[in-house]
Amino acid sequence: MIKQRLLSRINWKRVTERRYMSGVIYPSPDIFGGCRAAYGVLRIDGISEPLSVRIGDTTVTTADKGFTWIGVIPEGKNFALTAMFDDHGKMLQYYFDITLENHLDAEDPYFEDLFLDVSVAPDGGVYLLDRDELDAALKKDEITMEQYTTALKTAGEILIRLTGKKLPSRRCHYIKVGDALETQLDAIAGTLTPLLALIGKKDT
Repeated sequence: MIKQRLLSRINWKRVTERRYMSGVIYPSPDIFGGCRAAYGVLRIDGISEPLSVRIGDTTVTTADKGFTWIGVIPEGKNFALTAMFDDHGKMLQYYFDITLENHLDAEDPYFEDLFLDVSVAPDGGVYLLDRDELDAALKKDEITMEQYTTALKTAGEILIRLTGKKLPSRRCHYIKVGDALETQLDAIAGTLTPLLALIGKKDT
């Protein structure tokens, strides 16, 4: 079944203390034609248990006290991006959820999760995840063939654009929850724009 994923992750029980801010940004015209995107910055101040995941051949802790997650949901696109940083601002993972539809105008923006995911590691490794879940959803008639094809096409485009590319590795320690909105926009743009540009640029 297709699930709705909130940008705020307010229902994430693992996180016991948090600071969060959100808004809407308008990337430059060379990124998705300048379409708007909802963003959310989550600072984890307390956690019941750290979260560790496999990224390629390495196990990485992606959620712990002091870590920052930045979520971006672009309008009219079939993906949502989450950038994860440790308590020193080091990039841990870029994670793309492939989506059926993104909803920016909800009180808490959300996306409809289309099962398939793409993970990008700090060393530039790019990995396709959960293809088995996508295949199972099609067999159970939880998604249509058109939605299945959309998921594969979107993930494939991300893989093509990022595989073998030099990825941005900027630290985000200068992003402070509670700072002025203008400061947040500059920091988020400086951290994520190079990556979004790789995904959104037109082929020549």
